[in-house]
Amino acid sequence: MEGFREKNARRLTIFRTLMATRATNQSPAHVEALNAAPIDFYKDKQVMDAWEEYFMHLTSEPGNNPTWGPRRVDLFVKLLALIGAKVGYDFNVAQMNRIYFPNGRSRHR
Repeated sequence: MEGFREKNARRLTIFRTLMATRATNQSPAHVEALNAAPIDFYKDKQVMDAWEEYFMHLTSEPGNNPTWGPRRVDLFVKLLALIGAKVGYDFNVAQMNRIYFPNGRSRHR
């Protein structure tokens, strides 16, 4: 039987990867972590419900809907908060939305 530490370590890896790649949600690491979540959280109804809602949104066609992007972010942050709570982190929404992503070099010297 699998130990608690191994399962928790995998859950923590999923959380850390999703947090670290949240500015690059199409990166292979992000997609892999997102796809791994149902494996290690399959018995957690809250996480699985949030994952399913996020997955259904991701696989829907955004078309010209201006609310699709903000809704994606809201659903992702909800999922991330639930996963974080399961592995011992209590970030608020503002902290999760605070993301560094470089825009290139500054022209100022």
